[in-house]
Amino acid sequence: MTDRILTQCSVSFSRGFIFTAPKRLLADSVESVCLSLHNVTEPAHVKVSVLHVDSDEKIAFTEHTIPQGVGSCLELVVPPTLHTRARLHLQVRFDHLADYVINSVKEVHIQHDSQITFIQTDKPVYKPGQEVLFRVLTVRQDLTPVTEQISKVWIESPSEVRLAQWLNTSTELGLAQFSFQLSHEPMQVGEGGDAGNARKVILLPNKTGDDDDDFNSLEKGPWAHIVQSIGMCNRKKGVWKIKVDRRGSTQSRSFEVREYVLPRFQVSVVPPDYVLADAQNLSWTVCAKYSYGQPVKGELHIKAVPQTPTWRQRKTKPLEIHYMAEVTGCQVLNLTGSELGLSDWDVAPNNIVVTASVTEVGTGVTQNASVTSSILHQSLKLEFLPHSAQYFKPGLPYKGKVKVLLQNNAPAPGEMVQLCLKVQGKGEWSRTLVVCKNFTSDSNGFVQFLVRPQHHNVVLLSFVATAVGYQTKYYSPDKRWRVFMDQPSAFFDVQSWYSPTNSYVQIADDKETGLECGSHHTFHVFYTMNPNVTRRTFYYLVKSRGDLIRMGRIQHHQKQKPTKLYEDFPNILGGHEDSADNGTESGGEEMMVGKLSLKLLVEPKMSPLSYLLVYYVREDGETVPATHVIQVDKCFANKVKASFQNDQGTPGSRASLHITASPHSLCAVAAVDESTNFLAASSALDSEWVFRELAHFHIDPSSGPRQKDVWDYCSRKTKASPPLEEEEIHRPVVEEEPPIWDLRRRRRRRFVATHPMSKYVDAIQAFDSGTELFMKRRNQTVDFVYRHVDIYRNTLLGKDGGEFEHLVGDVTSAIL
Repeated sequence: MTDRILTQCSVSFSRGFIFTAPKRLLADSVESVCLSLHNVTEPAHVKVSVLHVDSDEKIAFTEHTIPQGVGSCLELVVPPTLHTRARLHLQVRFDHLADYVINSVKEVHIQHDSQITFIQTDKPVYKPGQEVLFRVLTVRQDLTPVTEQISKVWIESPSEVRLAQWLNTSTELGLAQFSFQLSHEPMQVGEGGDAGNARKVILLPNKTGDDDDDFNSLEKGPWAHIVQSIGMCNRKKGVWKIKVDRRGSTQSRSFEVREYVLPRFQVSVVPPDYVLADAQNLSWTVCAKYSYGQPVKGELHIKAVPQTPTWRQRKTKPLEIHYMAEVTGCQVLNLTGSELGLSDWDVAPNNIVVTASVTEVGTGVTQNASVTSSILHQSLKLEFLPHSAQYFKPGLPYKGKVKVLLQNNAPAPGEMVQLCLKVQGKGEWSRTLVVCKNFTSDSNGFVQFLVRPQHHNVVLLSFVATAVGYQTKYYSPDKRWRVFMDQPSAFFDVQSWYSPTNSYVQIADDKETGLECGSHHTFHVFYTMNPNVTRRTFYYLVKSRGDLIRMGRIQHHQKQKPTKLYEDFPNILGGHEDSADNGTESGGEEMMVGKLSLKLLVEPKMSPLSYLLVYYVREDGETVPATHVIQVDKCFANKVKASFQNDQGTPGSRASLHITASPHSLCAVAAVDESTNFLAASSALDSEWVFRELAHFHIDPSSGPRQKDVWDYCSRKTKASPPLEEEEIHRPVVEEEPPIWDLRRRRRRRFVATHPMSKYVDAIQAFDSGTELFMKRRNQTVDFVYRHVDIYRNTLLGKDGGEFEHLVGDVTSAIL
C-alpha cells in the first residue's frame, strides 16, 4: 500500500518531526506513540486521535504538551471496538510558530485479540465419574493479568452439548478456578438418548453468582426434569471442550474422558539424536520405569524395521530385526548401518521404526513404546538466517554469520566451511565471482565473516557456504542420480541499501546467543557522515510484542581520527584493500565513518524478541536509519521458584513444598499423579506455552498496512520514458581470477521495457517492521532499474533510473 497523507502544510525546510506508533493497534489496551522534533525549540501541543476509517468520529484520543520541543512518548488508550481499520491522526501546534502546524493522517489496523487466555486442566485424561478441575487465566501482551470478570465459561460434551456454564465469574488477580463432576456411568458417543433434544437444554447460572456453580447444582432446584433429559449426555466418553468467552473472543481447550487403568510403569525408547545414511553404528536405549523412578524387571522384546519407499520395494519380505532379553530398567540396542541396509540401494530406508515391549515379571503386565527415526542425507546444516543481515550499506563493512549445526541442531565447532562471494553490478544480470575462502567454525558453531565496503555500483552480494569435508557420495558411482550423502551447502543474497547522499547507519552485535534478562548490553553503531559535521543527535527506539517500549537519544561528538572498521578481524572477504580507515567512497561528497556505543538494559518485556531502531536526521532532511533484531532469553518479570524439601517420600508421609515469588503474588498449586502423564501429554502451563502464545503479537514487515510499495511507485515513475545515457560499470575488486567483469556500455537502441525492478531498499525499510511512522524532512529515495531487451542482438541491457524524489510532499511515512 502506498503512503497517503491526507493533510499537508507549508513549513520551513529546516524543521521536522518523526512520529512513530504501532501500525496494528490492540483493542482494549494501552499503546505507546512517540514523537521527536528536529530544529524546533518551542513547546509542542500534541493531539493524537484514532478515527473511524470513513468519518471523523473518534475511537481513541490523547493529548500532551512536550516541553522545549525535544520529544516524548504518549500513552494512547484504545477501547474495545469492532472496527478492524482506522485512521491515526496527528496534530501538533506551537505557541510561537504560527507558520508551522503538523496535521497528518495514516491508516492503521486494529487487532481484537489483545489478550491471551490460558485454560489449564489438572490432568489431560479423566475417567467417568471423576471431577474435572480447571483454571482460567487471562493476561495482556505484557503478561499482566486481566482482573475483570470472565463473561462466560462453559463445558461441551463430545456431541457439542453444553452441560455446564458460568456467567460473569470474578477472578483473583486474573485467575479463576472451576470444577465439573462427570457421571459415573460411561456411554460412548452415539449410544442411547436423544442428542437432538439435549441440544435444546439451556442451563442457567447460579443465582448467587457463586464460582462453584456447575451442572450438579441444578439437581437441587426445579430443574430436575431437565437434568433427567440430559443426564445421558453427561456420561459420554470422548473429547470434551472447555470454552471461555471474554468480550466476544472465545478460547477453548480439550480433555478426554475414557476408561483406563493407570499404568504401573512406562516404557520409553530413546533414539539416536539423528540417523545419517552413512552411519556405521547406531544405538537405541529402551527403559522401563515406575512413575516414582524405580526400574522395572521384566522381559524385553525389540523390533527394528527399516521402512523402504513403496516405489522401491522388492518382492522379498521387508527387513525386520528382532531382539529379546531380560531387562531391569534400561537396555541398549546396538545396530550397524549395514544391518539396517542404509547403504544398500535395494533397501535405502527413509525411516527406521523401533518398537519395544516390556512384560513385568510377576504380574504379566505389558507396556509398549515406539519411535520413528528419519534417515538424513546431509551431515551438517548451514544457516545464514536469522544470524546475518539481509542488507548491506555501501561505504560500511558487511558483517555476517554462518551457523554450522549438527542435524540435532547442536553447534558444530571446528568444521571447515568454504565461503564464496559473488557480486552483481547495477543494471547487470550476471554475478561475478570475487573470492572463495575457507574458515573454521568457532566453539558456538559460528563462522563470522566480514566483507569490506563495496563500490556504490554493487547492488547485490551473493554468498555460498559449503562444508568442505563432506563431499557428495552416491549409491552407485555410475548412477549419479542416486545421491547417498549430499554435500551441505547454503545460499544467501544480500541487497544494497540506498541513500542519495551515501549516508548510512549500521548496528553491529557480536553476541551469538540470547541476551540475559537484567543485564546491560552494548551495541556498536557505525555510521557514515560528512567530515565537516562534528556533532550529531542519534535517536533510538525499542519495540517488542508489537509495542514501543523505549525511546531515547544520544548526543554524539564525531571523532576526527580514523575509525578501525575491522581491526583484528580474521575472516575478511573481498572489497577495497585501502578502506581500513574511516574514509569511504561516496560517488559524491566525501564521507567519513564514525562509531558510537549504545548501552541498553535488557528487560523481561523485551523477551523473547525485540527490534532496535537507530537513526539520525541530516541537515537536508534525509533520515538515516538502521534496525537490529535482539534475541533475548525467555524470562518473566515475576521470578517464581518451587521445590520439594525431599526428592523422595513414602506413601502416607508428608511432603513440604517451598515456593518463592515476588511480594503480593498469587500462587496456584496443583498436585496430580505423575502416571497420568503416561496416558497423554501434560496439560500444565509452562513457559513454552506462554511464549508460543506471545508470538501472535509479533509484527513484521509483511503485516498490514504496508506503506512501502516499490512497484506502484516505479510504475508511476516510469510513465515518462527516461533518457538512456552512457555509463560505465566499475570493476569489482577480486582476490583470485574470476569471470571477466562485464564492461558493456549502454547504447541507444530499441528496447522492450518490463516492470521496473528495484535492486535497493532505503530508509523506509528500516521502519517497515511494525510501527506507523509520520515524517517530515525525509527523502525516500529507492533507486530502481529499468529492464530492457535489445531487439537486434537479443542481449540484456540495463539502465538505472536515478533517485526517487520526495514520495508525498512534506510528510511521508514508514514503519518500525
